[in-house]
Amino acid sequence: MRLIVFTLIFSFNIQANIKTCYTHGDCQGTTATGTKCFLAKTGTDIYGGPTCATRCIQVDYGQYCEQINSEVFGYCREESITPMPNIDPSDPDRCKDAVDIFPIVSN
Repeated sequence: MRLIVFTLIFSFNIQANIKTCYTHGDCQGTTATGTKCFLAKTGTDIYGGPTCATRCIQVDYGQYCEQINSEVFGYCREESITPMPNIDPSDPDRCKDAVDIFPIVSN
């Protein structure tokens, strides 16, 4: 009998921490601060090739609604923090995925 009561109490506590949702807006309200790192273009080298470096910024992460297959509702999940990009200095294509943080705007 004690095992059944313990199991019921434990399962209700697990379910209490999971929030159901219908849209992403249902999951908003709680955020966490994290570090987002990306590969950024930094210019060109003496041979005219692109140069790049890892840049990191502080961002607020929230939650989103992950829909369950064939259901009209889902569960709130936290956004994941992307891992730090790895740069291989000997790779000639190391900057191909780099973003331009200072794009040139022509008038």
